Amino acid sequence: MAIAVALGLFLFAAYLLTTSLRLVSIDELALFAVIRSIASRGAFDANILYWTQVPMGIGALVTHGIDGQVYSQKDIAPGLLALPLIRGAYVLGWSPIRAAFLVTPVLTALTGALLYRLARFLGYAVRVAFAGALTFGLGSLAWPYAETFFTQPAAGLGLLIALGGVLWARQDRHPFPALLGGVGLGFAGLSTIPVWVTLPIYPLYLLLDIRRPGHCPSIIRSIVAFAAGAAPFALAQAAYNAFRFGSPLATGYQQIGAANISLAYLGNGLFGNLLSAPRGLLWYAPFTLLIPLGLVVLLRRDRPLLLLAGGQVLLVYLLYSAYSTWWAGQSWGPRYMVPLMPALVLLTLPVLAAMFRAGTSAAARTLTAGVLIASALIQAAASLLDTISTELTIQNALAAITPPDAFFVPAPVLFDPVQLPAVRLWGLLEQGRWDNLWIMSGNVDSLLLVSQIALLSIALIWLVLSLRASRHRALRPGMAAQAVLSVAVMGLMLSRYPDHPNGYLARMGDQAEPEALAAVAAYIQTEALPGDAIITLLPYSTVGWMDAYHSALPDAGFIPESPLSPESEAFIRQLAGEHTRLWLVSEGLTTGDPANELEEWLAWHGYAGTEDWIDGYRVASYTFPTATGELRQLDEVVFADEITLSASRVGHTEHWLNISLIWQAERPLSTNYMVFVQLLGPDGVLVAQHDGYPAAGYAPTTTWQAGQPVVDQRHLLLPENPSAGTYTLIAGLYDSASGVRLPLPDGSDYATLEQFILP
Repeated sequence: MAIAVALGLFLFAAYLLTTSLRLVSIDELALFAVIRSIASRGAFDANILYWTQVPMGIGALVTHGIDGQVYSQKDIAPGLLALPLIRGAYVLGWSPIRAAFLVTPVLTALTGALLYRLARFLGYAVRVAFAGALTFGLGSLAWPYAETFFTQPAAGLGLLIALGGVLWARQDRHPFPALLGGVGLGFAGLSTIPVWVTLPIYPLYLLLDIRRPGHCPSIIRSIVAFAAGAAPFALAQAAYNAFRFGSPLATGYQQIGAANISLAYLGNGLFGNLLSAPRGLLWYAPFTLLIPLGLVVLLRRDRPLLLLAGGQVLLVYLLYSAYSTWWAGQSWGPRYMVPLMPALVLLTLPVLAAMFRAGTSAAARTLTAGVLIASALIQAAASLLDTISTELTIQNALAAITPPDAFFVPAPVLFDPVQLPAVRLWGLLEQGRWDNLWIMSGNVDSLLLVSQIALLSIALIWLVLSLRASRHRALRPGMAAQAVLSVAVMGLMLSRYPDHPNGYLARMGDQAEPEALAAVAAYIQTEALPGDAIITLLPYSTVGWMDAYHSALPDAGFIPESPLSPESEAFIRQLAGEHTRLWLVSEGLTTGDPANELEEWLAWHGYAGTEDWIDGYRVASYTFPTATGELRQLDEVVFADEITLSASRVGHTEHWLNISLIWQAERPLSTNYMVFVQLLGPDGVLVAQHDGYPAAGYAPTTTWQAGQPVVDQRHLLLPENPSAGTYTLIAGLYDSASGVRLPLPDGSDYATLEQFILP
């Protein structure tokens, strides 16, 4: 056990040293969006990512549920494990996105430790089990993916537990290990739902002993226990799907078409995931070259292990190869094969054992060691360099041959040597495209780098000591101190880089200012009331907003649209119907911007409030009352013989007045006038005011047609703790350039809309 713990701590230290704690894919953001909603307000929506439906299409990342809200299609288990980290980041004022990324190194290091224990359980010597665990931790895709917030590493841990549990159950003929195996499969399925395809192989493995005398009862108990372990996860997943999409079998992907899995993709998928230059597993994880030799040995000596590990690999490989996007979008290598890394390493154990066996030729040992070293070098380079920057060309080329017009389409990209991982990594190395937290600012963070190297060095000391004297009395307290030190280094990483990670969306122009967004979030949290919600129009600050804002007020993300799509109009209409006030946070957009038809919809259907600018971000609000006051006709309210205020309507709420003004131009106007609405207290002193162009700038007076009514809606906040007495609501117009008000025939410069008494 000491070796396993020391190994896990060592791997974790290595992952911390090479991680950047930043997004590499919008898929990671989709998982974080759900956990953010859970952590902030106990909801499961991903409304903040609604905007992705506009450029990417409905169902590409998020999908509307049966209640009209937007839900992520990404599996949820790794995010749930990250909840404590995210909540801690909220409390300490650190980036919750960066904090979430720390869960995957933990899971991957734990997988490496458990893999060592399983190899020992299978009878392999310490050095063989140790070599296998290091092959997984540092020589497979587990290493670069330990730095991501993808769900596949968690699925790999679950599949390993499922495999080990049933192996243990078959040997001990006891149901508890089988129960543990079922939990592992359930966790894997809750992390990456397609791995449920491996379900049949576990009871089949247990049934191999059915003909042995006296084994039948224990086999049945083990199968029942396995099912009992997996069932809660399956039921939870089914309930989650039913809650979101109305069916336990609906994951959201069905909404982008029924042809996601088809034999039509199988030809390119089988070749692409194994041998193609941009996605071939053999090029990304050369240790897999040892598997054929391992299969030969297992076929003779350990067919049950071959059934389990080989079954996991074959079923998942076939399923994903038949998937429409078998290449897994913009990600490093064959991402969908990452859950198979533990099983693939298990299939190489016989070869690793032979490498240490007396009598094995020096050439065979050298060849095996060379393959393992090459695999580790590729993973190290992929973990240190900005690999995602080379993916866009591959993504576009593979998407261009989907769906294929034949069972196998030999597209040039599949054979292009330039797309081989080693070639791309060498190019990145020459360019100095590093991707590590300690160099993210452009300069080496000496304090962080030294701390991480020290953590890794101390972990190496305990690892060596555990291998030489696993019962040494200093090991247990030493590794406990190592664990505490690991937590301290995690805290150092987050405290030195507390702001959002400019990752994937930075390449799309994400220019968020963390302090400014934090000020915007603080302002809204101070001013908001229960029942409010937020709409964001932040095409350049999406990640920054998600990182900075985490209150109980729900938010939904849009992008400026012209014209406004029917889907966006339907969603904003739903939000307006669910909330009495919507706050709008935008950047790069001014009042009345014609390229922003979403805000134009708000202006015509809601009641505009005052707007504030906070460090370059514009904050406005719109109310949507369920009831309005009576329409009141006004007589002879003509300003400067140019504009008539013909009617008004005032709706009262506890916190604000919803005001409708009906204007009419008497002739074409050449000046763009501003409208003011003021509330005067019992003593005639101004207590509240709203100034703004008609219809929040979407109906400037210069565009009014003579004789045509124009509806201008706005809301006015009532003062807190107002004095008792009669209040007067007035309205008028003025030239925004000069500030001069337009007069009425009686010489006054405002119209009285209403008087009312506040107790």
